[in-house]
Amino acid sequence: MLNNQNILFRKKETILKSFTLFVIGFLFLGRAINGIEEPYATGDGPEYVLTTEAIYNHFTPDLRGEDSKTFKTAYTKILDWTKNYKYETFDALEGFLANNNVNFLDQQGGIYVDKNKKKYGYHFFAYAAVNVPARWVCDLVGANPLMCFQVTNAFLIIITCFFLLFYSPFSLPKTILTALIFTFSSAYWHLGWTHPEVYTICLVTLAFWFYFQERLLLGILLLSLASFQNQPLVIVLAFMALRAVIVGGFKLKNLF
Repeated sequence: MLNNQNILFRKKETILKSFTLFVIGFLFLGRAINGIEEPYATGDGPEYVLTTEAIYNHFTPDLRGEDSKTFKTAYTKILDWTKNYKYETFDALEGFLANNNVNFLDQQGGIYVDKNKKKYGYHFFAYAAVNVPARWVCDLVGANPLMCFQVTNAFLIIITCFFLLFYSPFSLPKTILTALIFTFSSAYWHLGWTHPEVYTICLVTLAFWFYFQERLLLGILLLSLASFQNQPLVIVLAFMALRAVIVGGFKLKNLF
């Protein structure tokens, strides 16, 4: 009888957690697709947009003249080019990318030239690479290519909430409250940004979530991925790694 009650309770828990995740997913995907006015490239956005385009076009992060052109072509299928908040910046970058008469460390708009005269964005390309699947979907359905960032951000938040809900050491009310607090944190307001804020927020949250459940190596891995886009996190990472070595011992696997 007691086992049946436990099974029933767990089923109810699973249903409530699933419903909470569904509501969060509906909220964020709905807002990502329809709830945000025309997406635009915030801050260093042009660099991230073009790096995403580069990986989407040729699976490498070096920026080429064709990358700027394919983005512009995709955008103008939906809207007039001048509707793009930073169209002048993109036009200037298109000229820079098409110019082969460049020297080492020449730069423009967050893009620089390496020793082989290839051009790269200043920031690491992890977040841009994560955006590639959504960029492909935007092409598939004929959507604004800038929308890929907010769709990616929405999925990152939903995935994070999944782990907060279904891998929780807390009671059901505290677990759902935790997911809701995360949902309406700064992640909510950064949804439309073409920057790695949501990427960082989600990975750091999950890193600590698992680390303090004694999943030390998983926590370190997730924080390492976050540090690709936010380098000061390496300071926190060092302390986490030190504790993991002390707890797990000076074994080859643990040191690795």
